[in-house]
Amino acid sequence: MIITRTPFRVSFAGGGSDLASFYEKAPAGHEACVVSTSINKYMYVTIHPSFNRDITSIKYSQTENVKSVRDIKHPIVRQLLLDYKIDGVEISSTADVPSGTGLSTSSAFTVGLVNARLRTRHALVFPNLRRSASIRSTFSRATRPARRTLRNFMLMERNLT
Repeated sequence: MIITRTPFRVSFAGGGSDLASFYEKAPAGHEACVVSTSINKYMYVTIHPSFNRDITSIKYSQTENVKSVRDIKHPIVRQLLLDYKIDGVEISSTADVPSGTGLSTSSAFTVGLVNARLRTRHALVFPNLRRSASIRSTFSRATRPARRTLRNFMLMERNLT
């Protein structure tokens, strides 16, 4: 079982710069700036091989038990599992604060899930895990700041190999 802990953050300035209404209107060459800090509240993501290898189980504010990863409703989880060809796992998330509080809960969930995936790369507990070339397509419709974060994860992943 892999358990990740990702801190939530508070943005002091520029917190809305990842919204389409901001970055689509920003003049070319003008990047956004965010001033934020992490706090001592966390998102926990666990990933574990499912006891029934035919079922993939996702537990967040809802519970999903599916036979095909393509049937997962949560877009971030679905895309990550599809990109890395992972199935037959149980993924659950728990947080110190509820979603919708403005503490970047969905970002912390995404970081925790990607971190859990990176940790499983060398683990032998996932026999169906096959290395994917990159996480470039993980969030193909992501905002510019999210794509920047993903680029950093790709660099981190390369450095781990």
